[in-house]
Formats: sequence, C-alpha cells, structure tokens
Amino acid sequence: MGGSAPRILSIDDYYLMDDGTSPVAWQEDQEEQYRQSLLKSLKKNLDDGHFSFIIVDALHIKASEILDVHNAARSRAFSVFLVDLPDEPKRTGTNRKCSEKDLEVI
Repeated sequence: MGGSAPRILSIDDYYLMDDGTSPVAWQEDQEEQYRQSLLKSLKKNLDDGHFSFIIVDALHIKASEILDVHNAARSRAFSVFLVDLPDEPKRTGTNRKCSEKDLEVI
C-alpha cells in the first residue's frame, strides 16, 4: 500500500540539533555555506537513486537559489514543484473542530 517515504532535506539540519535548538545562532555569513551543503546533499541523493520523491525544505529568496535546485533535479529527470507556504495557517485549511490553541500548535 502506498509508495516509499520521501526523503526530506532541510537547511535547518546544518545548524540545528535534534531537539530543535541551535548550539550557535544562525550565522548570516554562513548561510551560503549551508545552502551549498544542502545542494551537494540533494545532488548526492538524486544520483544515489534511493528516493523517488525528495523534499527540499529551505527558504529560497533569490531566483538563482531556486534554479540551482531546479536544474539539479531536472538534469536527473525529476519533476520540480515549488510550494510557498503562508506565514500563518488559514482557518479554512484546518479541521473546523480545531481550537485556537490547536491552530497555534500548527
């Protein structure tokens, strides 16, 4: 039943610990290094072929950052989908029985 689980690659993995805390604050000057490490990991996962669906969790502020991910995926015959999530979840997108406290958790 169903397919294999997707692989999730997150830029957060390069500076956050398992419990979600950071041993150091986000370092703006290291952001490009984090992004390059993420791109390298994506390319390795694409080449290894273990996953048919890969989610890249990262903010892409510049078109060139999106194109780096897009080009890596497309050159290996993957389809690319871009999702822009809103800052706050909308009430209509949740179960109508959710309380305000539940929405805060979401």
